[in-house]
Amino acid sequence: MRRTLSPVLCTVTAVAFVAGVGWGLWEFLTVAPGTPIKAHVPGTDAWGVHVVLTAAAAAWVALGARAKRTGTMPWLVPPNPVGRRFAAQWSALAPLTPSTFLRGIAAALLGFVLLYSVWRGGAQITGALDPRWTVNAWGGPGYLGALYCHYLDLALQIGVAMLLLRWILPTPRR
Repeated sequence: MRRTLSPVLCTVTAVAFVAGVGWGLWEFLTVAPGTPIKAHVPGTDAWGVHVVLTAAAAAWVALGARAKRTGTMPWLVPPNPVGRRFAAQWSALAPLTPSTFLRGIAAALLGFVLLYSVWRGGAQITGALDPRWTVNAWGGPGYLGALYCHYLDLALQIGVAMLLLRWILPTPRR
């Protein structure tokens, strides 16, 4: 079996997640005692949108599984291996052309979206223990609902960013 996970990217992702957990914990622990919790505002939970997003995500996963089995619809399958694609992009910058420069900027921005999403997912775990985070959050006012909606959003952001990277980054040479 061919190794498809990049140890460097896995480490960077883990560090971003742990940093997010730490930041969320810091936010949770440094709330001034006695800070009032705002009242829940009806309609801020966005459950209707997230029901539709859940259906879209389930369809995407089902189509992606089918595409992987049948070899059809390759645009549904995440880039493989993304670490080698990033490395191929940066090595392609040696002969700098407008195309490689713009592709590098787009890949860097998408890489930032990926890392921010992972960091934000970590922050959500511990920061949302404070009811001030979730009282008017999507999926709020409870912890589990807010966690579900935010993680669904983050998963979709990561999936779309990975698909865009598939189109932007060059295919690595073997």
